[in-house]
Parts: sequence; C-alpha cells; structure tokens
Amino acid sequence: MNSKSLLSIVPSGGGNRSAKSLRLLIADDDRDNANMLAVVLRDEGDEVVIALRGDEALELSRLFRPDVLICDINMPGMSGYAIARELRDRHGNSAPLLIAISGVCPATDFLAKRSVSTTI
Repeated sequence: MNSKSLLSIVPSGGGNRSAKSLRLLIADDDRDNANMLAVVLRDEGDEVVIALRGDEALELSRLFRPDVLICDINMPGMSGYAIARELRDRHGNSAPLLIAISGVCPATDFLAKRSVSTTI
C-alpha cells in the first residue's frame, strides 16, 4: 500500500469524523495543558469541559456525565487516584473511561529515590 492510499483511510480532523462524538472531561491543574488537549479534542468534534482542581472534576463529572475522564494524577483539591476510586464506588462498571496523565515521570522518581536511599 502506498502513502497516498494510507492517507485516504486516516480520519481527518475538524469534526468531520463519522463516529459518535464523545463527552470528555479534562482534569488538570496545568491550564495550558488542559486547554491544548481540549482544542485538539474539540477539533475532532468532541464535547469537552475542563476542571482545574480534583474536587471540581468530581463535581463536573456528576453534572456533565462524561464518557471519558482524562485526569491528572497530582492535583489540588483531590488526587486523580481519589477521583478514580470515588467514580468507581459511585458508578461501578458504568463509570466513565478513566485515562491517567501526569507530568511526573515514575522512572525518574524511582531513580531519584534509589539514589537518595543509597547515599543515606
């Protein structure tokens, strides 16, 4: 298959896709990251709301009823882990799909902790 035929099967942006649009909640205390992701998703035709605090994300999820929650792990007000637990407790299998994001790199944290623990 040549590159020209591959282009014909890649969905285009601009809200032109034929699949059902999604309701997405972005929870991230970094306003720039949240806005950038929202712009991309809206361009694909999805409905997007943003919460900048964990407790706001939980309230917005109750009001907005998203299909997908893209959630930062470390936020003020409530962590992404706590939000996930609360949504699973409330909704069980009907909870929104949860996607975790983080600016913290676990591998870097592990190496930093290992480095500190070996020097003490």
